Amino acid sequence: MFNALAAGQAHLDPQRVMPPLTRAFQQDAAPNSPEAQAASALQAVFAPNGCQQRKGPCFSAPTVLSWKKSLPHAEGGLNLSASTAENLLLEYEQGLPSTVFGSSQTATDSTAARTRQLLAAVLPAHALQSDRLRRLPALAVPRGHVLAETLLAALAGQPVSLPDGSGLPASARLILFAGHDTTLDMLATLFGLDWSFPDQPDRTAPDTTLAFELWRLPDGQKDVRFRVFHQSLEQLRQAQPLSPQAGQGAPLLLHSRFCPNSAQAACTPDDLTLSVNKLKEQDL
Repeated sequence: MFNALAAGQAHLDPQRVMPPLTRAFQQDAAPNSPEAQAASALQAVFAPNGCQQRKGPCFSAPTVLSWKKSLPHAEGGLNLSASTAENLLLEYEQGLPSTVFGSSQTATDSTAARTRQLLAAVLPAHALQSDRLRRLPALAVPRGHVLAETLLAALAGQPVSLPDGSGLPASARLILFAGHDTTLDMLATLFGLDWSFPDQPDRTAPDTTLAFELWRLPDGQKDVRFRVFHQSLEQLRQAQPLSPQAGQGAPLLLHSRFCPNSAQAACTPDDLTLSVNKLKEQDL
């Protein structure tokens, strides 16, 4: 359901996947871009001379693509930057001692402020890696088409069969799927979505929830609207409840680029099915 590739329900063709993947990683980040600054910030705090040493670590090293176990792999500076940035985020949100500032003699609140500043600087690397790898249609569509088809069937009011043989009735009013940050990136590509948060530097941070809302209009037509729920950086760190206030975890209404009139932030189930089927024709 969450990874059709791992389940053997889809297979990748290197001749179709590697060209767009190579093009994506050949795009150099501008010197003053947030992504380039992320690599510089990580280099400064972990290994200022790492790029001059034989074994690094070097956060700006070129990406090297390879094919292992029927899947593409990316190694190099961006991959290192992305994983390190995410680890620093999880460390902070769980209230663990800071890897970077743990030995600092400054007050705790000052250390937390410096960590938040660092996270804002380095998380763009994680987003860029996701854009180039997780959200690449040639990878996201084969990986996520089973889950996408399940969601479309539920939105169309059809009974849904799950991989374990159980089923969801067409009358179900609320369906919850528990996936991963990779699932969110995958669905963003399949349904033409994107988002960012003013209070959370990671768009797929823990507890981020993507909602597909089915609305019945007075004339009988049905619309699908997208909303994303999340917790702010401090709400996660302090284990605080969700808040409806802007800048403190308030849900965001999303606009899909697949909707005929994206300004209305709504698609019909038929519109979405048509768009997903087009993606499948191109990338399956």
